[in-house]
Amino acid sequence: VGLRLFLLDNSGSTRAHDGHVLRGDRLVGATRWQEICASAEAACQLGAAVGVPCEFHLLNPHLGGDRAFVQTGGAADDLPRLRRFLESVTPSGVTPLAERLRALRARFRAFAERQADGPGTLCFLVLMTDGAPTPVGSGTPTPQAARAALDELRSLTISLPVRLVVRLCTDEESAVDFWNTADAEEELPLDVRREIAFYL
Repeated sequence: VGLRLFLLDNSGSTRAHDGHVLRGDRLVGATRWQEICASAEAACQLGAAVGVPCEFHLLNPHLGGDRAFVQTGGAADDLPRLRRFLESVTPSGVTPLAERLRALRARFRAFAERQADGPGTLCFLVLMTDGAPTPVGSGTPTPQAARAALDELRSLTISLPVRLVVRLCTDEESAVDFWNTADAEEELPLDVRREIAFYL
């Protein structure tokens, strides 16, 4: 693994209060966005421990203030920088997954080009989300938006050294059903997880 790229869903629905985080040894309720932030911070610490660079990108990057994303790689200030970045975000907007993946394709291509003369290292794309994809102008999931997003994910795994993990931060059955159905498609190598507070 040469890179873990986390795509953080900061749509308005992540303000819902069916998330969970660990406080000490207790599981407590939180917003979905708070769960996503806790997971991102844990992933940052894990990346530093194992020496794998991480990048944290927003699904709606225009809501990230001065920064579109944060890179971490084991520096002492990685976790404080990531926390400041996440604290600057107020979730709003929709879930335009297909469009965001298209915008990130250049990043995945650049990673692949750097690996061309070396060992076959992979980039893991970890999507932290609470629901199904939506069109750019609507918060309601549609079959067209779903198909466009799944086509983009499939294209990434076929043409580039990218593997996928979907980390759900909701108990909403429709979201779980959507991603489990996507996971069942043979052409889409996808690992869907519902874990509490952090991704490993």
